[in-house]
Amino acid sequence: MILKSNNLAKLIRTRRQELNLSQAEVHNYMGWKIINTQYLSNIECGKCQLPAKHINKISSTLHLNREAIIESMVQDYKEALIKQIGQ
Repeated sequence: MILKSNNLAKLIRTRRQELNLSQAEVHNYMGWKIINTQYLSNIECGKCQLPAKHINKISSTLHLNREAIIESMVQDYKEALIKQIGQ
């Protein structure tokens, strides 16, 4: 199943922009390699999922409710599942 992360992508991108943070700054706060900010870009574009092991850290970095992140991920999965079943 191809899982597009549209809800999570919007949540993370919007909150990062509200906080006036660059993708490089978020990478730094997250402890990810600053050399390649493509990882966050891919998450914000919905091209890849945020691994579950990063939920707590992104929650504290962006001052987001962890439950909101999880709900966005569940909604993305639900939408992908509905789309696949409908095919």
